[in-house]
This record gives sequence, C-alpha cells and structure tokens, in this order.
Amino acid sequence: MSKSIFIAGTGLSVGKTYISALLIKKLMQGGLKAGYYKPVQIGAVNLDGRLVAGDPLRVSKECGLYEDPNSMSSYLFQSAVPPHLASRIEGPPIEIETIKKDFEKALRSHEYLTVDGYGGLFCPFRRDDKENWFQTDLIHALGLGVLLVSSAALGTLNSTILSVEHARSNNIDVRGIILNYFQEGSILHKDNRKVIEEVTGLPVLACVGMNSQELNIPMNSLLNLYQKPEPLQQ
Repeated sequence: MSKSIFIAGTGLSVGKTYISALLIKKLMQGGLKAGYYKPVQIGAVNLDGRLVAGDPLRVSKECGLYEDPNSMSSYLFQSAVPPHLASRIEGPPIEIETIKKDFEKALRSHEYLTVDGYGGLFCPFRRDDKENWFQTDLIHALGLGVLLVSSAALGTLNSTILSVEHARSNNIDVRGIILNYFQEGSILHKDNRKVIEEVTGLPVLACVGMNSQELNIPMNSLLNLYQKPEPLQQ
C-alpha cells in the first residue's frame, strides 16, 4: 500500500519544495519508487507559450522524475497570490474532491508520495459564497500526517510554535520539524532548535544548511514519516 506525507510550512519562503526534493531523492537512493504531488500551484511560469507548474518542474529536474510537471498538480494558476484569490481571479474554484481524486491516482503510481502544500497551515484555499475551507481541511480530507518545515532564523520560535499549536487544535498529526537554512556555527540557530523541541515536544528531525544536497535522516525514521497517522484524541 502506498504511503504519503504532507509537507507544510510555517509560512512562505521556508523551503518546502526544496525539502520535498531532498526527501524524494533520499527515498530514490534507497531504491524506492517515490513521487511528488502539488495540489495547487500558484505563480506558474510561461515556457514557450505553455503554462508550467514551477515547483513540480523544479522537483522533476532535481530528482530525475520522468513525468509531465503539470500532471503533478490539480490546479495551475499564473497569479502569484494565495490559492483562494488566484482561483477567484482565474478560475475554476478549488474543489477538495478534485484534489482527493488526483491524490489517490498519484498514490497508485508510487510507493511513497510527498505532498507539497502552500504556505502556512492556515492558508485559505477557497472563500466564496458556496464554500470556505483552509489547508487544514485539505490535510484532514487526505488523511495525512504533517512534516513541518521552518526557517532556523530569527522569528522562527513564534511561527513554529504557533503552527504546531494550531495543528494540534485542529487534530492534525505533526510528525516532526525540519529547520531549513541552518547554520552550524550560529548560537541563535542552535538555541532555536533546543527551544522548539522543548516547547512543542516534537523532534527536529533534521537541520538543513543552505544549498545542502542531502537530508541527514536515518532511512527508518524517514519511512516512518510516511505511515498513515493514528486518529488523535480530541
């Protein structure tokens, strides 16, 4: 049975797609059939007159995935604005059922599927007269656990701890945290890691330096991230 994990961030520009690529490469190096799925791509790029999903294109190149990047996303918008607004500007409205159908199709093609979200956990995906729902609702609909990606830099304590608390208040299983842009010689970055683990009770599974080409997580720990979550207590 295929396994999957949802990659969420504490906000924009924390490196979710970069970390997703490192996860996939490590799985592939272990001989596993790993795939990538991006439910909603905003800021799509125009290449030779064709709108292309930028994040899937980047991951495909870095990991050697031989799939059409556009097939890895359910919704493709050129506007570089949040998903709910991009869909309002360009159409069509984002439907959870469409994403679920495409997600399940991707699962059938891969042993391990990495789902790359957008921005922070509380990002709205649809706000109109018919429906209002957020990324947390999508995570529930897909039945996935979350790997939280955060920057190691100044300000991460507030954004990371609040993200974990918000996830828990919504009965979402956060499996662990990855600190990106980590500097080994930084007292601040080391203290941020220590405080995050102490306050949240969650492990920082890896500290990833700028332009790192590998993820220092034992394979067994990595595979455990992709297991289906147990129902959390309300």
